[in-house]
Amino acid sequence: MTTGSGANHESHVQKLLASAGMIDYYKEFVNIISDSSINSGNYAYYFNISNIIGAKNIKRVFLGKYSYYLRNSVQFIPIYSPALDRIVTLKYWGKYKDFFQNYTDIIIQFDSILTCYPSSICEYQNPATYLDDPNVRKALGLYWTFSISPPYNERNPLLGNTYVIVGNDSLHIFKIYHTYVKNSKNGVEYLDINFGLKAAKNMIDDNYMTYFIIKDLEIEKNNKKESIEFIPYLTKNHFNDTDIMTRFAFLILRSMYLRKSINELDFLNLGNLDEFKQLFTEFIKKVELAMYSSNFKIKINIDNLTHLLFEDENLEFRNNGNLIPMFIIDNMGDIIFVHPLITISFLTNKKKKETYEKIINIFKDSITRKEFLKALKEKRNILSLSSEMEKKLKCKLDYVDVVNIKKMFESIYTSVLLNKNNVK
Repeated sequence: MTTGSGANHESHVQKLLASAGMIDYYKEFVNIISDSSINSGNYAYYFNISNIIGAKNIKRVFLGKYSYYLRNSVQFIPIYSPALDRIVTLKYWGKYKDFFQNYTDIIIQFDSILTCYPSSICEYQNPATYLDDPNVRKALGLYWTFSISPPYNERNPLLGNTYVIVGNDSLHIFKIYHTYVKNSKNGVEYLDINFGLKAAKNMIDDNYMTYFIIKDLEIEKNNKKESIEFIPYLTKNHFNDTDIMTRFAFLILRSMYLRKSINELDFLNLGNLDEFKQLFTEFIKKVELAMYSSNFKIKINIDNLTHLLFEDENLEFRNNGNLIPMFIIDNMGDIIFVHPLITISFLTNKKKKETYEKIINIFKDSITRKEFLKALKEKRNILSLSSEMEKKLKCKLDYVDVVNIKKMFESIYTSVLLNKNNVK
């Protein structure tokens, strides 16, 4: 159950959503996670996007324990959660709020499990810890970049990447996207999740190729209004250690992931490599036409790009002699997404790094992968599950190992639902 100040904040968000006729969005989120909150792990990536998405201090009035009204300052902070593979909001009550004003583009390690609620708000009170690990920073920076898809028509604004700011009488829900954008006669045109051109009456700087698109849905006094901003990708205070072709490839791969129907026994399958190559080629042609004319050509070798994405060390994560990639190609030519919760577990759990590496290795075989995920999903006792997992992984597992792996994949599946169920 939601308790304390978390309950106060959640009930307040529900009232604001209800006033705008949006309470069903909140109820849908609760149905997806089958609870009032969700375990969001011990790690997060904190970032800023211009002066729009960043740590914000808000004065709130709360009903205290003895029915007295109290005023307190609350800080809302955008973070990427690898456990959820989505951007959420850290609500910070502690006296250490200056930490998030002085630092950004950092990895945060929590001393306890971070709990997130259907509002997409996660609550934390203790001092934040900066994790200075280049491997973890590289991993979460790349996964954060990959998590931000081209824009799409949303079913539910609380699903997908969601940063919120809650006031006494207002609620801002920020949706964050990333795509190719160009100026047009009446404003701008940008590519959506289906790679069709959409229009907006904004103006942009032509010196950049990809932009963040920030949609702000403001709910205040029973009214709703929406605004949109275009922010160049290559700004400060966030991870930007990726070249333009990798960013383009991420846009296509994320689009494939979100648009692909959910298969309970193969939910990390993005689609076939041939499909990716075709989509990338078509995407580049659209960019070429949009940029200048049909005579302008972007020089790219699709096979070289495929090598960089699926075989090059730039998208691999190492823990001493062990290795996990961000994507793998299985024996059927399908692209399998190595979820960030697997990668962060591999990088931070030194004793069990071989186990996570073995899990990814069996994912290279389509049938074995599906059998493995089916076994984890079935209701069976841990001893029976342990025997089958040891056979597939070819290693000894104790009771705690099996329980942790089962819980990890349950969390991964929930994160898939919270992302994919938002796409119309």
